[in-house]
Amino acid sequence: MAESVLRVLDFTETPGPRYIDQGPSSGEQFYLDVLNQQFADCIKHKRSLSLELDGVAGYPSSFLDQALGELVYDFSADLVKRYLKFKTIRFASRLPRIINDTIPNWQKIRENGPVPHNSLKAKGRKVYYQDKDEKIKEREL
Repeated sequence: MAESVLRVLDFTETPGPRYIDQGPSSGEQFYLDVLNQQFADCIKHKRSLSLELDGVAGYPSSFLDQALGELVYDFSADLVKRYLKFKTIRFASRLPRIINDTIPNWQKIRENGPVPHNSLKAKGRKVYYQDKDEKIKEREL
């Protein structure tokens, strides 16, 4: 499978809080402005997406939980596991938590609710998602 690379460093040197309303460079903003579109494009073109985590100052756990959690909520744990690869040396210790906690927990939310909270500043934005027929569609927050 061909691969695309997404560097968090191209978004920010200092990842911030969970929500846009809480401060700059949030996980929610990264998801809405960058990750959602690139992941949808990779699925459409049958390419994996390599998420390069190194190069930034560090990660608040809420940044990764929100960005990757919303990805699972919109596309499913199955698609995330199939298409998203992690590239890191410095933050390798974060990967077990993402794989064993974030992904399964957000899959439960996808299946059972509730609908995830989004910041007021995120309202009206469009995101891609996988519907029940496994088609990639677009919706407004």
